[in-house]
Amino acid sequence: MEVYLTDAQGKWPKRLTDHGATDMDPALSPDGKKLAFASDRDGQFRIYSMDLEGLRPVRLTAGESYDIQPAFSPDGKALAFERLGDIFVLDLQTGEELNLTKTGLYEGGPAWGRH
Repeated sequence: MEVYLTDAQGKWPKRLTDHGATDMDPALSPDGKKLAFASDRDGQFRIYSMDLEGLRPVRLTAGESYDIQPAFSPDGKALAFERLGDIFVLDLQTGEELNLTKTGLYEGGPAWGRH
């Protein structure tokens, strides 16, 4: 499975990933210059980011379990993502991860609100 970018009418599809692995859960940065996505290209699902100009994916996470469903913060400085049903936030400048939920319940599908 690969990630494509299209316009609102589904025209001019541009293939963004080209790998034998499953690439999924694409998230566009607020400035439209970067893409985050989940991929199992290293054997387990991790979060990757790529510049839409250069198209070179960089792995951002390396947790003990699968990392999926990335979502950029409104300012583009952080990514929320799911790991084993918990929501984590990754600081894109420092690489520091923070587990926001530790309830033992499934709390996937992170999304950012705007105030």
